[in-house]
Amino acid sequence: MAARTPEPDFRARTVRALLLSRELDHNRRRVGLSTRQAASGMDMSPAMLNRVMTGRRLPTALEVGGLCALFDVPAERRPVLYALAREGDRTQWLTHHDPGDPDRFAVLRELHAVAESITGYDTATLPLALRTADYHRAVLAATGAAPTARGPDRVEAYTAHYVHAHALRAPWVDPAVMTAQLARLRDDRRLRVLPDRTPPPAAHPFQVITTRHFPPVVFFDLGAATLLLELDAAAPHLAALRAVERGALSVGETRAFLDDLLFSR
Repeated sequence: MAARTPEPDFRARTVRALLLSRELDHNRRRVGLSTRQAASGMDMSPAMLNRVMTGRRLPTALEVGGLCALFDVPAERRPVLYALAREGDRTQWLTHHDPGDPDRFAVLRELHAVAESITGYDTATLPLALRTADYHRAVLAATGAAPTARGPDRVEAYTAHYVHAHALRAPWVDPAVMTAQLARLRDDRRLRVLPDRTPPPAAHPFQVITTRHFPPVVFFDLGAATLLLELDAAAPHLAALRAVERGALSVGETRAFLDDLLFSR
């Protein structure tokens, strides 16, 4: 059997360029056009269109309009694509939201859709992907957050969740609810506990998201805002995550820690 030819590692220039190219290419395939056919329809060379479709070249506003028409992009999505192209060279997203805004995690949802791995760090509470329904309701009640604040977690894409030990004690959660939550966590090998002596690497929960065609990005949930960092701005937080990995309990030690908590309840 012949060896498979490796897929070219085309790197999008920014996260905005990645998301723009992904949505355009999705719509191209939806209407059944090849790249060559689309290039012909746009009076562009296939090579130039390929650079747009891989995020290596940002299209002009005129080209975005032409591609939206050619690919029959839904009208409500077109302003989003224009904005991605217009701001395509920006490398940080700080977006202020109402805590109950259903679009609060829109960018995160799109990144999760293309993620190859997601590593999460949480400070005072458990990550959304690991919560039982009762524990999640307890968090909402304690924090006053709106139910729509629940994030778009792709559970299967997570490779590790790092959680501080004090988040697993949570005296403000009903004991029966917390016991059921701990029992559920016991068999999840992605959970890694940071001992109490470990200094927190950040004041807010964050995720490191890796995709095939872009360096890892860091997403912070700041409560009233969300922050996405990429390229050089992400580097200090990637280093902090490596320190967390070194300081965390092993999978076996984490399970023993959970057993001790359950036994002591």
